[in-house]
Amino acid sequence: MSLTKNPAINIARLEAFYNRVQLWTKFLLPIPGKGNLTVRFSKPLEYKVAENGQGTVEAFQLEFLTQP
Repeated sequence: MSLTKNPAINIARLEAFYNRVQLWTKFLLPIPGKGNLTVRFSKPLEYKVAENGQGTVEAFQLEFLTQP
């Protein structure tokens, strides 16, 4: 998996970021038109690889907890 190909939609980049911060490290989430929000992940990162085998994943949701 490439960490540089299509960075805005790259699951490898998301997984690397999640492995760095896990569930306990706060980070800034940019909200367009509102600025940055301090958050942390509220649930482990889970996704399924799509059956077509071309490096895509099925739709999934990310949940965050706002932090002071």
